[in-house]
Amino acid sequence: MEKSSDIFQYNDVDHMISKLLRLSTVDQTKELTRFYFKARFDESDSKFENHYVDGKDDGGIDLAYIEDNTFHIFQTKFSGNPQKCNFGDIEAELNKINKTISLQNPNSQAEDFVNKIRANLDNSQKNLEIVWITTNLVNNSVREETNKFVNAIKTKQKHRNN
Repeated sequence: MEKSSDIFQYNDVDHMISKLLRLSTVDQTKELTRFYFKARFDESDSKFENHYVDGKDDGGIDLAYIEDNTFHIFQTKFSGNPQKCNFGDIEAELNKINKTISLQNPNSQAEDFVNKIRANLDNSQKNLEIVWITTNLVNNSVREETNKFVNAIKTKQKHRNN
C-alpha cells in the first residue's frame, strides 16, 4: 500500500483519481478527505486521524473539525469514474446531517462534536460549514438547488428556536 504522503503528489485530478483507485473503497474516500483537509487547514496526519469519523451509520459526517468559531462537517464521495452528481444525492446527505444535529446522532465518534454544535445553535458568533467533497461533477443548477435547500433548513431551524 502506498503511504498517504505519496497520494498527495499528483499532476491533476485525473492523476489523483488514478492513484486513489489503487486503494480500497474505504481508503479512497478517506484519502480524498485527507487531501482536502490537509490542503484546507495545513494540519498533520495525526490531527486528521483525530477528526475523521467516517463509517457505517456516520450520520452524514465523515470528518468533524472545529476551527475558531466554525464547525466544519465534511461529507466525501469518491468515484473512479466521475459522473454528474444529482441533487438527490446531496439532499439525502444533508437530511442525514440535519437529523444527526437536530434529532439523533448515530455517529458515536462525533458525539462531542455534535453536542458542541447543539449547544451553540443559537450562538450567532458560531458558524456551521458543510463541505461536500467529490470527484463527481456538480453543475450550477445542482449547487443552486442545494443552496435553496440549505436555506430552507436554516429557516425551519430559526422558527423552531423562536
